[in-house]
Amino acid sequence: MTSTTHSILQKAERWFAKRHGLVRIGRLLLTVGMIVGAICLLTHALRGLDWRTMLHECWTMPWHRVALAALFTVASYGALTIYDFIGCRLVGCGVGYVRVAYAALLAYAFSHTLGFPAVTGGAIRYRLYARWGVRPTDIARIMALAGVTLVLGMLSIGGTSMLFTRQTLGSQALGGLMLAGLLVYVAIGYWRGTPKLRVSLAQILVGSIDWLGVAGTLYMLLPSSIDMSFAAFAGLFVMAYLVATISNVPGGIGIFESLILANIGHGLPTEALVSALLVYRAIYFLVPFLLAGLALMAFEAQILSARLSRRNAGVGETVEAQADFLRIS
Repeated sequence: MTSTTHSILQKAERWFAKRHGLVRIGRLLLTVGMIVGAICLLTHALRGLDWRTMLHECWTMPWHRVALAALFTVASYGALTIYDFIGCRLVGCGVGYVRVAYAALLAYAFSHTLGFPAVTGGAIRYRLYARWGVRPTDIARIMALAGVTLVLGMLSIGGTSMLFTRQTLGSQALGGLMLAGLLVYVAIGYWRGTPKLRVSLAQILVGSIDWLGVAGTLYMLLPSSIDMSFAAFAGLFVMAYLVATISNVPGGIGIFESLILANIGHGLPTEALVSALLVYRAIYFLVPFLLAGLALMAFEAQILSARLSRRNAGVGETVEAQADFLRIS
């Protein structure tokens, strides 16, 4: 390698390192800016909030609305299990649906609540899939394919809602671009032969069910006097969820709520809206998170019990062999 080439490589390395540092600083500033903006929006939206009335709204919320919200949550998490199952089938790891669903439910329950899905959900997937003989590279591919399915569902529901239910030209144009992205993905897959057309359509369908489920969870809890159809609300929900996810704030807490309150809070009691958001957080985030924690502890306890059993069996065999040796001698 000549000195000139070595010098060029060193300059390129410094340039990329500097660029990476700028990207990290930019992401940090974006997150801080979003948090500050959310605090300002929440402060404005919650001004004059009667906390006693809000808590009363939580406790007196009709049970049939809570039950419907729970059913939408089950539908959403059920679709999330198919995310990973599609990934496993495409990767060819050979893990059955029951195990895939178990890993997916735990991973999503933790990542939804704690944020940083690549870290939280990725660690749980690696812990479980590795014990079932799946290679790390295949685990990464499963996660990537699940992410693609998530984005396809977002484009489907968000694009359809914004194109057909919004009055502004900008929103309709954005909805059209989102649906065009879907068509491009399907066309590329059809042209390249991977993923196959039926797989692409399955990803779009499952992703759409997930987004309809999570949006329906909150919509069922909102006041019945809301002047917005579910079709229109689904698009708003998708965009608010997307912005909250980009913020890197765990669970998007504060960011998501501020956007929802800013867009649908006009003419509705603030106490009723805040109570709906709190119950939504409990149903879709807190309850699955607690159940997943118990399930993970049970899994780890089972592993520990199996290790102790094998160790005790090994000690027993050693003692028996020594006793036989003493009898013979």
